[in-house]
Amino acid sequence: MRKMKYIGCLRGWRMLVWVSAALWVSAPLSLSAQTNNDLMLASPYDFKLCNGDAVKGEELEIFNQSSHTGLTGGVYSVDWGDGSPVEVWNGGGSMKHRYYGFQVYKLVFSWRSANGSKVLSRTYDVLRLNKPDVALKMPDVGVCQGEESVIQIIDYDKQSPGTTYKLVLDRDGTRNMTQQEVVNMGGIFKHIFKTESCPIRVDLDVRNECSATLGAATPSYRTAVIVPPKVSFFIQGPSCTGYPLNIQNNTYGGKDLDCNENMTYIWRFEGQPVSFDRVPVIVYDKPGTYQVSLTVRTGSAECSERVVESVVKVIESPKVDFEVSNNEICSGTSVSFINKSTGEEPLTFQWMVWKDDGWAQEGFDFVYENGTHANSREPRIRFHGYGRFHVRLTLSNSCPESEKEVTINVRKNPEVYLYLKDIICSDADGNKTLNFADGSVSYIWNGNDARNIQPTWFILNMDNNQMVYMGQDLYPQVTLAGSTTYGINVSMPPATANGVECPDPGFAEHQLRIPSMKIDLAFDPEPSGEPIKVCFDETLEFTNNSVGENLKCRWTLTPVGKYRNEIIDADLEDRTATLNINFGEYELKAEMSIAGTCPVETTKSYKIQVGHRPEIVACYLDGTTICPGDVLDMQNVGLVNYHLYNNPELVQWTFSPSLPGEAYLDGDPTAIKPIIQFSTPGVTYHYKLEMPDDHLVPGCEDKDVQYVNEGTISVLNNQVSSQIKEEQDRSSVCEGSNLIFSNEGRDPQGGIITTLEYEWSVIDDEKEWTGLCEIVDPPGNGNKIVTVKFLHYGVFGVVGKTKSDCAEAYDTVWITVKKNPLVTFSGDRQEVCPGEVKMAEWVNIAWYNNSPSQLIGWLLERDGQPVWQGETSGDADMPVVPVTEPGDYAVSVSVPGVGCPETTVRKAYTLHVIDTAIRGMETILPRGYGLPRGLCVGEDLVFENDAEAERELRWHWTVEGTAGGYGFDGTDAATSSLKTPTLRFSMPGDYTVHLTIEEGCNTREWAYPLKVRGVPVLQLEDQAGCESAFRFVGKDEVKAPALDLKNNELLAAAWTVTTEYGGGSYDWSEGGSTSLYPTIAFAPVESSGYCLYRVTVEYTNHCPDLTVASFQVRIDEQVKIDPLKDEDICELEEARRLQVAVPDTGVWSLTDGTLDAGILEKHADGYFFNPAFSAYEDREVRLRYTIRNGACVSSDEMTMRVHALPFVDGGRDLQMCYNHEPLPLVGRDSIKGGKWQENRGTWKLGKEDLQYEFDIKRWNVPPGDYTLTYEYTYVYEAYNYGCPNTDRVTLTVQALPDKRFAVADTLCVGVEHPFVPADTVGHSFEWHFDFLHEPERKEESVGTSIRHAYDRHGFYTVKCMASKPYPYHESVLVCRDTSEKTVTVLRDPPAVYFDVDTNSGCAPLDIQITTDARHYDTLTFADFTYTWDFGNGEGYSTRQLEEELMKTYRSATWDTTYFLSLAVGNRCKTFRHDTAVTVLSVPKVGMAPEQDWECSPVEAFVKNTTTGNNCKFTWSIYNDRNGDTVRISHVWDLNHHLETDSVTTVYYIHLHAENVCATDDSTVSLKVLPRTIEAHFSPLDDRYACEREEIYFRNNSTDTASNILVTRWDFGDGFTSENWEMRHAYGKEGTYDVSLWIHNGCGWAADTQQVHINPLPKLSIISQDTLCEEDEFHFSFETDMELSLYEWKLQDTLMKRDSFDYVFEGYGKFPVTLIGTSMTFTRCQDSVIKTVVVNNKPIMTILPLDTMVCSPLNYIPFVEGEYETLLWDYGDGTELTSAPEHVYENRSDSAYRYVVTAFVTTDKGCFSDYVRRVTVYNTPVALLDKVVEGGRPQRVTFQNLSEGANAGHWILPLQGEVYSVDNQTEEFLENGTYPVTLIASNRYGCADTITLSHEVSLHGLYFPNTFIPHSLNEKISRFNGVGMGLQSYRLEILDQYGNVLWVTEELQDGKPVGGWDGTNRKGERMPQGVYIWRAKAIYGNDDVWTGDNNDSGIPEYTQGTVLLLRE
Repeated sequence: MRKMKYIGCLRGWRMLVWVSAALWVSAPLSLSAQTNNDLMLASPYDFKLCNGDAVKGEELEIFNQSSHTGLTGGVYSVDWGDGSPVEVWNGGGSMKHRYYGFQVYKLVFSWRSANGSKVLSRTYDVLRLNKPDVALKMPDVGVCQGEESVIQIIDYDKQSPGTTYKLVLDRDGTRNMTQQEVVNMGGIFKHIFKTESCPIRVDLDVRNECSATLGAATPSYRTAVIVPPKVSFFIQGPSCTGYPLNIQNNTYGGKDLDCNENMTYIWRFEGQPVSFDRVPVIVYDKPGTYQVSLTVRTGSAECSERVVESVVKVIESPKVDFEVSNNEICSGTSVSFINKSTGEEPLTFQWMVWKDDGWAQEGFDFVYENGTHANSREPRIRFHGYGRFHVRLTLSNSCPESEKEVTINVRKNPEVYLYLKDIICSDADGNKTLNFADGSVSYIWNGNDARNIQPTWFILNMDNNQMVYMGQDLYPQVTLAGSTTYGINVSMPPATANGVECPDPGFAEHQLRIPSMKIDLAFDPEPSGEPIKVCFDETLEFTNNSVGENLKCRWTLTPVGKYRNEIIDADLEDRTATLNINFGEYELKAEMSIAGTCPVETTKSYKIQVGHRPEIVACYLDGTTICPGDVLDMQNVGLVNYHLYNNPELVQWTFSPSLPGEAYLDGDPTAIKPIIQFSTPGVTYHYKLEMPDDHLVPGCEDKDVQYVNEGTISVLNNQVSSQIKEEQDRSSVCEGSNLIFSNEGRDPQGGIITTLEYEWSVIDDEKEWTGLCEIVDPPGNGNKIVTVKFLHYGVFGVVGKTKSDCAEAYDTVWITVKKNPLVTFSGDRQEVCPGEVKMAEWVNIAWYNNSPSQLIGWLLERDGQPVWQGETSGDADMPVVPVTEPGDYAVSVSVPGVGCPETTVRKAYTLHVIDTAIRGMETILPRGYGLPRGLCVGEDLVFENDAEAERELRWHWTVEGTAGGYGFDGTDAATSSLKTPTLRFSMPGDYTVHLTIEEGCNTREWAYPLKVRGVPVLQLEDQAGCESAFRFVGKDEVKAPALDLKNNELLAAAWTVTTEYGGGSYDWSEGGSTSLYPTIAFAPVESSGYCLYRVTVEYTNHCPDLTVASFQVRIDEQVKIDPLKDEDICELEEARRLQVAVPDTGVWSLTDGTLDAGILEKHADGYFFNPAFSAYEDREVRLRYTIRNGACVSSDEMTMRVHALPFVDGGRDLQMCYNHEPLPLVGRDSIKGGKWQENRGTWKLGKEDLQYEFDIKRWNVPPGDYTLTYEYTYVYEAYNYGCPNTDRVTLTVQALPDKRFAVADTLCVGVEHPFVPADTVGHSFEWHFDFLHEPERKEESVGTSIRHAYDRHGFYTVKCMASKPYPYHESVLVCRDTSEKTVTVLRDPPAVYFDVDTNSGCAPLDIQITTDARHYDTLTFADFTYTWDFGNGEGYSTRQLEEELMKTYRSATWDTTYFLSLAVGNRCKTFRHDTAVTVLSVPKVGMAPEQDWECSPVEAFVKNTTTGNNCKFTWSIYNDRNGDTVRISHVWDLNHHLETDSVTTVYYIHLHAENVCATDDSTVSLKVLPRTIEAHFSPLDDRYACEREEIYFRNNSTDTASNILVTRWDFGDGFTSENWEMRHAYGKEGTYDVSLWIHNGCGWAADTQQVHINPLPKLSIISQDTLCEEDEFHFSFETDMELSLYEWKLQDTLMKRDSFDYVFEGYGKFPVTLIGTSMTFTRCQDSVIKTVVVNNKPIMTILPLDTMVCSPLNYIPFVEGEYETLLWDYGDGTELTSAPEHVYENRSDSAYRYVVTAFVTTDKGCFSDYVRRVTVYNTPVALLDKVVEGGRPQRVTFQNLSEGANAGHWILPLQGEVYSVDNQTEEFLENGTYPVTLIASNRYGCADTITLSHEVSLHGLYFPNTFIPHSLNEKISRFNGVGMGLQSYRLEILDQYGNVLWVTEELQDGKPVGGWDGTNRKGERMPQGVYIWRAKAIYGNDDVWTGDNNDSGIPEYTQGTVLLLRE
């Protein structure tokens, strides 16, 4: 190292590194023989030259660092690697050399010994680099979403090995690659873009070893993700004939290369033209199921197209038709309907009935009969009422509805109704004049003519049977005498229907009474005006003797004045009232009335006063004791209760000694419930309470009633003291100790006082109650002396409380509880790395309540000798101790104690310092190190390793090189943690193996470089020829890409040639059979048909396996064809299939290359001839038939004669109205050169013959456009062949105008109503509003509605005639239609009245309601609705008014008045009448006690919540223990004294209530609890028991459990309970005090007893914890006491042994139970369960069981189960491995069979093995090529080059599936991409598949010279170009003056579509003649169409003329 100190700075440090590295590497080898690796060079920049100067170059300086002593005396030389001479070097100093070109140079550093016997060399890479130069390339059509995109790096193979690539994939992240990775990928990176951003950008950053100086290359590429559209559509059902399909196109989201949503739609509907609209309009006329497909594209890329297919089911729409049995009937007659409708089943029938005046109501206007209904197919309907009824049938399935309606005229008799009251009041003169014009009579004409109808009247005096009036006036006027009854009737004539009278003519009758009115008053006693005074026990009686006709009497009694009594005993009959009143002032009123239509009312009243002296009900003051300053609150407590009756609230209080005035806090000595405060302690007061006399009627007293109450009230003392003392005056104690405390509290006053009570508690230093101390002797409160146990360190206060009834006092003693500090360590032994140890990390000190700043003593010892010691203050600053030597150390810590019990606390632990040295690094070497040929793919590299350290080392092996090209330890793992791993390489390349060793405190690195070779791969293709020689040139074939060297080289070759079929010879024209690249010539034998040769080569390389390749040479023969025949066909006829040639394996083509390619078409079932020429010219076409066999071709020809079509003309388009007569039809026809003639052909509508006229009635078609066809056929007699032609004419059948109009069915008199036509646009209307009576009167409206008002009620017929014009050539066609409706005009309703039989009564109250129903029924055109409202939320509406009805009013809570009303109205007006009804309430008893229970004694208060007016009450109180009952009457709320003894008493309180309407009762219960109870219990089982044994404690306390509110048990072991009785088990032995405490809410009691608990034996099972299946366990046990009995339980086995061995059946967790019984007298028994685990051997499912598969087989067995290790022996000689899959290859011609064994071990160490068998068959190799011939059709031969196959299966785009091993030929006429698939198979059924895509791109465009616009032949009905492969297109049509008539640019799939129909831009038909066309187009390859560049070779002009034929 010292020799380096004078070297320059930069060079010096580099030399330092080099020399150090050299010494380290060479030191172990200095005594060994010199090798190539001992030659060492160094360069200042690691052999990199980076100045980038391409002209001057750059100089390299090198230094010789070789130090092996064996090199001394030898000669060094340097080959610079750039072609310059080798230079000799003496080895000293340095050498320099200048490089110019940019590349990697191989510098060879050599050494030769002095005697020349040994030569060594070593190669270094010199990097002379410039800035990286690469480019990016991606597909021009964009990136397909979801598909792999190819990103190509250009010139990647020209970069240096250290070049790195950073590929940024827009938002999809970054990929970093090395040069080797890019080379392995061939510069092609594939990626599926996930981003949808548009555009996307791909950036590449390329850097080499010199980029730090020269910079990086940064090419980029901009493209876009072609997002295909998300294609979705659905056809919303149903789909119906005659209606457009409801198509929903939901396609969205497609993007093209320009990031635009540019979508093209192609719809294909079966039987319909193709549509390009987003949402097409499609209509089907016939039902059926049709195929539908939608193709959507967003660009030119294939991935931009999506296709969705579906089907649509079209069903037949409904068509309604029916007939009726009769259309004019009388009301109540039935009509039958005969249905003739059609449509797709199931059909739904909906019949609707309405009238001219509005909708008819089912059940009222009409009813369905015979079980039919509105949905029946053929209903039967009975009609009621009158007028024009309309019946409509709506027929529906899932399609739009169809409707038809008819009119039924219903006749009804006129009706008459009388509206008279039964009783009518007379006038002042006693008579009554009736004027029937006032609405008391009503006529309903029911559509009859009122002017021709007269009623007949009769009025009879029923008292004397004399006729008063008879006549035929509509509204007579008659005067009637009073006090008389009359009979009135009127009758009407009947109506007629179809000349027959309708039954039951109209009739009305009524009976009428006119009464008289007077009342005579008489009473006993007579009212005097002065009040009547009585006492409460007297009875009053009053009688009403008044007289009147139908007189009704009623009494009412009402309280008055300030003091009212609601409790009244009153009997109020109609005439007599009897009263018994308790107290109060009242008014008694007599009410009299004559009810009915003519009411009379009057009243008389009395005043009554009832006296009752107030009384004391209860007073509970006597014997009361209270504390000084307390108050007696008589308002809230209920100490005094009164009955004041109707008197003021006044009493008199007297006290002795007297009370001062301020003692009355509320009230005074006269207050009924004062609040009084008693202040002087120790005084007893005598009180007196006295009631005054009644203030209205003095002297009214009751027997046995208390009016005076006397007694005493005592005031107690209010002072007490408390003093606490510890037995020995101690203030501190150790944790867990007991102290004894006493309370010396007393009463300092003397006098009146109760017994003192004591309570104890313990608080912490924050004066909060704490559970850290326990009062243990005796437990709980109430004792003067207690023992306290202190369970936790700290400061605690013992609190004593002294308590009397009026005072309490507290005292506290504070105690400090001490505890020694606690020292703990983190474990018993610690291991650390050498260095410093922080004691704070290992030592913990709990100071408790001691000072944490005390001194801590520290001592560190090693081998008994102190290493370090010291002291620290507290644990806040623990020491850091140095430990540098490995070994064990003892650490001791000591802290001062507080004498509980020690005064010093000491603790020690062990600290171990680890030895971190790693020894034996030099032993790490690969086994077989330095093999000259390197390592081949598939060979194992095993490492040897003896390195070690004190602790177990961790190993981390990695490999630098091709990712995925290697695997450790028999797997594909990229790393290994084994000490000596095995490494296998699966890919060739240069690798470096790295090892990292981790000791825990120390880490070391190691590396080893390695070269890995693979077996070269060669693939040669088959060759073919046609009866001629063939040469194979090796140097042209054996090279890339056919040859992949795999980092290897070819060393030698062996070629063989065999003849497989036919004769022939071959020779080695260049080289021989052992030449690496020979040339072989083949010569077939004449007339051998064909010959087959097999050529095979085997190459040797640096690896054991050979490189083998084989190919085939084939020579083919010519084929003979049978002669072909000529044929005839018409111009534009359907394409005809050509005759079948022999043999039939050839293809057809046109001999005339100028003809359009579309004339000859290839289909799946053969070739078709399409005569797409001019329609009116004859021509002959020559066709050629060709057969190809390999390279050989045969052909023959035939003639197709094409005949012209005749001329036809159907004339101009036609038009007619829907109701017109038949229309004549005339057509013309001719042949070229002939004359026009009429109607030689036929006219047709579809397929139906029209017979030269169009009759709407005959064909029954709806309005619309109809295409009529004229067809004529001309026969060519020379060839006996006819050609037809057609012309079409459009006939428009115009719909009739919409005659419908809307108007309300029912109208009101005098109101204008609108009449609204259904459609006003373009219509005019003529209106007749009363067509039956005034048919000539009319009004008109044009395009609008009209309004009209009627001045009388009745029926009216409205007629509307609608007109609409249609343009027709030069004139106008006008269509007309008429409709009618009948409307009903309603009258206004009359005034309303009804009567009730009573207006008041008790609930439930029934009232009878009487109406004049017959009066309303006689009115015609009324349509009244009658609505009742009963005032209680109930009511209803009806169309028929009842004459009488009953209504019941239920009971209400209180007396209630309801308002009853009747409303009569129709849709025009409404009138109302109402009256009042009063319902008296019945009583409903309710009570509310203040509590469910009370403490004895108690003044019980029960609140009365009874509802109902004027009630009288009686209370009953029943004692359930002695049966006593107390009754109290005439009080509202109940206040009563209740008490009990030592047992709970239940009192049942009953309340009875009654009033004039009813009575009611209810009962509640109230518990009265005793204040003194007794607690007692007994342990029923035994007072002696075992641990965990339950003891049952029975509660024998007085009173029942249901009456005890709180029960609390304390079992002495910390467990408590609140159950009434308990079972309890103790967990530890000992004697326990058991306490019971009960409380019933009024008093409490306690009881304590002892129980004794004996211990259980402690048992322990000794055995193994876990074993594997079939292993043997050994069991024994230990116990802590002598046992009288023990027993084992295992599975189903019982044993009584000390020990034994046992094997479990199966596996799992097994419980083992040991039961032991002690020798004590209680025989305590315990058990212990130990669960042992029997681990299963591996339970595996390995599938398949046996396998027979074709090669190559990637054998991946399905493994299911749990295991730790799984090793496979795959049976083919490979080593055991854990790899889960294995590849078998069979390159032989037979089957290989293998035995596969799996060795499985679970994670518990249990082992099993499994065996399977695998058979692998050899597999052929499918190879495919093609030969393409130009022209149209394009001829392509697909060649089968497969190896090892004896069968072939072709899937061809035109022929379909072909089973043959021969080559196949296809001829393509259409552009597109066609997939071709070949499946090659052998005798085992093993197959290989290959698919080749062939793209056809043909271009061409030509134009016909004639077309006929109206021809049914679509091929000649439009003029357009015929072409394919077009990118853009434009065609213009011009007249002879150059005016542009029509333009199109429309293309579909590269072909022109549509065409000129012979009209100009205005849609006008152009005349027959010659027109000019001109066109331009661009092919899909961007070439401009010139007319001369069609692929067919046929020239065409870019402009020309076309003949338009019409005649």
